Amino acid sequence: NLSRKQVEERLDFEAMYNMRQRGTPVERSMLFDEAVACGMVTSNKDSTYSITNLGALLYAKNLSVFRNLAEKSIRVIEYSGDSKIETVDEYRTTAGYVVEFEKIYRMILGKIADHEEIGEDGIRRTVYRFPYITIRELLANTLGHQDFTITGLHPMVEIFENRIELSNTGTLLVPDDRLVDFPPRTRNEGLMKEFFNVGISESRGTGWDKIAAASPAFGCPTPQVEVLDDAVRVSLMGRKKIGDMTSEEKMWTIYSYACYLWVSKKYLTNQDGSAIVSYERAKMGWQTAWRGAKSYGANKGTGYAHAQRLCRAGTAHTGKALRTFRERLCDQISEP
Repeated sequence: NLSRKQVEERLDFEAMYNMRQRGTPVERSMLFDEAVACGMVTSNKDSTYSITNLGALLYAKNLSVFRNLAEKSIRVIEYSGDSKIETVDEYRTTAGYVVEFEKIYRMILGKIADHEEIGEDGIRRTVYRFPYITIRELLANTLGHQDFTITGLHPMVEIFENRIELSNTGTLLVPDDRLVDFPPRTRNEGLMKEFFNVGISESRGTGWDKIAAASPAFGCPTPQVEVLDDAVRVSLMGRKKIGDMTSEEKMWTIYSYACYLWVSKKYLTNQDGSAIVSYERAKMGWQTAWRGAKSYGANKGTGYAHAQRLCRAGTAHTGKALRTFRERLCDQISEP
């Protein structure tokens, strides 16, 4: 039962106007009507208005005004070293997700800046310890896909020396081996639609495509996804030589990249595999990793000889939709 002025005092329409210029622009005079049309504000019969949870989560000037949503603010914690023993800095957002998104993203980049270098064009650029494209996609997913029916946990970004962990409430909406090629799904349609309108996400299910492509190009493992009881945690590691990766990291990185190529109607080749490990200067190269991938796939029960035949066939059985992680891996890696 708020007046229009009271609604405008609680929601940041200036941020809405500025962010919408990146996606679906709206004239200033139409911002309030757009908020009503998008379900962020509801019009009551007595000429008053109500702010919905969606409107508050996205554009609140101060989330603490909305008691049920205060615990959904974003926490960014920076630690010293690779453990949680010593905290360097902690920040908790106070405004809505759209209002704070760019600030949080820039804050994270500031904490992972490594050094500066001058490119061939003579422009000085910052080099980061982690791929910034991956961070942006994971941050958008962390906020957009959380389960708001589960209480007691903030969406969190934890920054360590060797990794970044992002966590939120809920479980995966797609199988963990289908993150790249599965059609997009969300439990928060209105929120993700506004993320699209302001240019935070594309709503095309391409987030993990970008992640799978960016990781090997940057020289780091593809982020690991861990499903907990009522939460999901994604761990992004920094640059690693392939000889320093765990077996799971090697296979998941190669597998994810193979899936990325598969949705592009391509197949993983020797040249692609060499590119994945191009930053490797130790003894272990692409062929060793590929042999490990075949063995890894054979362990599912298909048998090593059968795994070899599938790899040589290249395109054999790649169209089947419900492959398990290891079975699909055998199908999509071409022998060097």
